[in-house]
Amino acid sequence: APEGILTTIASTICTMGCAHAYSRVHMAVAVGPDHARILADGGLSRADVKRELHERARMPAGLLKRGGRYHGEALSHWPAEVDHADDDCPVPLVHHPDDILLFVAGGIPGPSSLIIPGWNSSSKAVTIRYRTD
Repeated sequence: APEGILTTIASTICTMGCAHAYSRVHMAVAVGPDHARILADGGLSRADVKRELHERARMPAGLLKRGGRYHGEALSHWPAEVDHADDDCPVPLVHHPDDILLFVAGGIPGPSSLIIPGWNSSSKAVTIRYRTD
């Protein structure tokens, strides 16, 4: 079901080991064809999937503050709505749905999807259309 796929991908995004936990960084999400079909059959558009991942991929501020890349509120790149004093405040690890480059890749069968974290806050996704026909 779409719920399980979205929850699993969002959980994969939730890691302190990537730049997007502390900075606004673009990332790629490659959805396998089987997952893409399930999401589409569930009535979700590309924009819906990106919005859902943005809403679900959150970690508590207190946990992130214990990570090695947190250097205080003054140097934080978290969205303005994050309350640094509230350790339970959910921090979005995707700052905006448009920070996700979402595409279908892979083969069938194989219900697999993956995330490709961005490198740092200065890297932006660049895409070109590639056709083989």
